[in-house]
Amino acid sequence: MILQLPRVFIALHLRSGEYGRFDPRTLSPFNNGNHIHILRRVWLKHQSSLATPAECARTETCLLPPYRQTIPGRPDKPRSVWGNDINIRLISTVKTLKPCPAHWYHKEHFETENIRIDICLPIKRPKSPFSREVTMRSIVLSTLLIASCLAWTPYNFTSLYPFYNQQLRTMLGAIDYTGGKFPVATTTSGSWAGGTLSDQSTWGANYGPGAAWLMYELTNDTYWQNTAQTLQDYFAPNQYRNTSHDVGMILMTTFGNCYRLTGNTSIPQILRNGADSLTTRFDPYVGLMKSWSTRAGTYQVIADNMMNLELFMKVYLLTNETSYLNLALTHARNTIKWFVRPDFGSFHVLDMSQTDARPLVRGTQQGYSAGSTWTRGHAWFVYAFSFMYQHTQLPEFLTAVQGITQYWIDRQLPGPDGVYVPVWDFDDPTPNKPRDTSCAGALAVGLLRLASLQNDTINNVYFQKADALLQQLSQPPYLNTTSNWQSILQQGSRDVPANNQNTGISWGEYYYLEAIVAYNKMVAAYQSK
Repeated sequence: MILQLPRVFIALHLRSGEYGRFDPRTLSPFNNGNHIHILRRVWLKHQSSLATPAECARTETCLLPPYRQTIPGRPDKPRSVWGNDINIRLISTVKTLKPCPAHWYHKEHFETENIRIDICLPIKRPKSPFSREVTMRSIVLSTLLIASCLAWTPYNFTSLYPFYNQQLRTMLGAIDYTGGKFPVATTTSGSWAGGTLSDQSTWGANYGPGAAWLMYELTNDTYWQNTAQTLQDYFAPNQYRNTSHDVGMILMTTFGNCYRLTGNTSIPQILRNGADSLTTRFDPYVGLMKSWSTRAGTYQVIADNMMNLELFMKVYLLTNETSYLNLALTHARNTIKWFVRPDFGSFHVLDMSQTDARPLVRGTQQGYSAGSTWTRGHAWFVYAFSFMYQHTQLPEFLTAVQGITQYWIDRQLPGPDGVYVPVWDFDDPTPNKPRDTSCAGALAVGLLRLASLQNDTINNVYFQKADALLQQLSQPPYLNTTSNWQSILQQGSRDVPANNQNTGISWGEYYYLEAIVAYNKMVAAYQSK
């Protein structure tokens, strides 16, 4: 539930000598599983102004000032008076409740089984509220002190492991060993048999074997380790391919996971060979890796290419050769420059000029329109730029991924219908637009990666959004343990303009399981503190 306290004023206490800025972004919403949100009292950093309506519009956690007043003699230090209705949907637990401060009295409190809300009101306004001694210490406006020992309960994904096991075995059972083809998408009735099968050189075929590695990580069942090791050998020729931009994703989901989980010493050379092959698709003048050649005279690049940078970063860490790092940095920077719009939406496809290294055309192949933002491409960006920031700590990547993620939060986490599972394109205006579960897992991984970089890895907006997304994704109508549907997830949209939608999709399975792995690790680390 959301606690609604109409006409309640909120007091924000500042240290003596400071003027304050109420920045709603410092108060991240946190869903504790019971939809009760806890407000934490915070010390605000020194700033010259209070929050503006524009700032409040960027977050669902906001106490919006309806008007501002100028302090006499201090026109540069306006203050806000808050009196509008307030939805309280804020963060973490406070283990001890302090009494009302001096010059405030205990008005009343509301108490339920899980939460106590104390209302403190000022006895009187200090004679000189903006004097040097008490500068804004008592600004305002009222106090709401919320305290709780409310326990947060993580989602129990282990109850779904038997279902994952069953569905993944069915998927891999559909492999055509004679033709060397692997399941990529189910039929619209949910059957892998009769769906799309592709050979080892095709992106998408790699995700079933990659998912086997993730099942091994989740269950520690050696059946999955043995299965993954057997199947990944089919993909070894990709280390020498220079005709595809997908080599990074193909090798990292198979051999990359193998090395991460087993330490097999033969793997680093395979990864290096793959990175060297992929390097041939990089034009230093354009500053981007080439994806396609579907139009003569152009150098086509797609958003998906960001997902291949993980291979370069891994090989850089293995070899300490900066050429791999520099290539990844250059491609990522130019992706921000040319793909990401000022509002942090994105294009899917660029046709780059090799004459002046600028886009000739910016548009889409699988999105709604040239000017729309295709959700799977935008999910790739959250995944990939969070990875790049995590491994480089460069502020430019943090700025990019925060903006791109905020674009998601503002529009699709949740959407206008309250659903977190993404629709296929942000800008499709039609009713009953298809959803795309195949991008949801990659988005969740990126959100969890951002959450892991916060001081409190659980009580932050990124974890809360990932938690809500994964919980919805793990229930009907997206995951249904009682149907005959053979993939873990339903309602994947491979290519809506080509009418390829409402299927199970291999990469949807993989990134969903990767998100479960990441979620479980973060919860375990948090609970061990």
